[in-house]
Amino acid sequence: MTLAESISGVIVIGFSVDYTVHLGHMYKEAWDQPTREEKTRYALTHMGATVIGGGLTTGDLTKICLAKKDAVPCGFIVIVVETEKLEHNLCRKLSKVT
Repeated sequence: MTLAESISGVIVIGFSVDYTVHLGHMYKEAWDQPTREEKTRYALTHMGATVIGGGLTTGDLTKICLAKKDAVPCGFIVIVVETEKLEHNLCRKLSKVT
């Protein structure tokens, strides 16, 4: 793994964890909401745009990287894709917690 891949990996993983933690935090802040659905709605209303925006920009970057395979190291693309999978699974697990 090159230095650029290592730095990019730390940034991508950091952002993914940050977004997930923000959603989880807002879910917990909705303690006065009686149901999981209302807690989820509260979290997404207060933090969803930020998280979705981050996901879209990461997806766009990945598309650019895939289109220019010779310009971007393959390891970076793998890091982005695998991190997004982990973030998705963590969000699913958090949504099951009441």
